[in-house]
Amino acid sequence: MTGAPVEGAGIRLLDGLCRMLGVLSGVVLVAASAMTGVSVLGRYFLSWPIPGDSEIAGLALAVAISLAMPWCAWRRGHVVVDVATTRLPRRGRVALDMAGGLLLAGVAMLLAWRMGVGGVEMRAFGDESMVLRLPTWIGFALAVPCFVVTAVAALVAALRMAGGTPE
Repeated sequence: MTGAPVEGAGIRLLDGLCRMLGVLSGVVLVAASAMTGVSVLGRYFLSWPIPGDSEIAGLALAVAISLAMPWCAWRRGHVVVDVATTRLPRRGRVALDMAGGLLLAGVAMLLAWRMGVGGVEMRAFGDESMVLRLPTWIGFALAVPCFVVTAVAALVAALRMAGGTPE
């Protein structure tokens, strides 16, 4: 058995996971936007906003950003300022892009670790939001796996660039 089919299956699995998380991010953003719109309209026309709407929106946005990070890392969709590198040879630009991907992978793993520790501590102390009394560790619990997937996606994307596979 050769390594190529497993690598291909692994790449397809990672692509599908990153894509699914990206779509889920969009769903969360649309839901948060709809909830915010309903709350604003309810406040304006009926003097009846959705209680804790800013808490819900904040949690939803944090989760949506976490969900979008793997797809962005996988597709190398982060903002790149290349003013200083446009005159570099292609090899130099690829090397810098690879270094950026490896750095992103390291930072994402660091964030996953520290958010995991923080979430455990918040749960232990019973930390909760002010209005709805939502446990704050829930957002961390949702974000940690997303940052792990972000790290894997960034690492694989960087290694694929090293092998000459741009996407």
